[in-house]
Amino acid sequence: MKTALITYLLAQTAITNLVGTRIKPNRLDETTLPAIVVRKSGGEHIRTFDGPIGCAQPSFTIRCYGTSSLQADAVADAVRLRLDGFGPGTMGTVSVKEVVVEDEDDVFDPPADGSDDGFYAVDVDVRITHAETVPSL
Repeated sequence: MKTALITYLLAQTAITNLVGTRIKPNRLDETTLPAIVVRKSGGEHIRTFDGPIGCAQPSFTIRCYGTSSLQADAVADAVRLRLDGFGPGTMGTVSVKEVVVEDEDDVFDPPADGSDDGFYAVDVDVRITHAETVPSL
């Protein structure tokens, strides 16, 4: 699902107009900003007493970096506007039932080199409900 989410974000002009193709999984591997990092932060596979039903609800933290707090806010707002309420629809080959933005938090990552320059960011936490293959036992 993470790859499908990143592919979806890369296809959204309102987002790529701000960050270009700098949407990466798990960590910021460059210092050119603005940029986005997508990290899976939790989730569950939905089941009943009869077993799995073919539905998952992973949670993702989408960290939106900027050179200023205002720029990070703008990227986060673009992400929220493209994701909150999405569905039913598809992201790549994944059948998505619903996307919910659950939380947003301001972040300041202090610099590793001890200087005064750090990274401004906003974490956008989303929960995606999507179809998945039921395991055969």
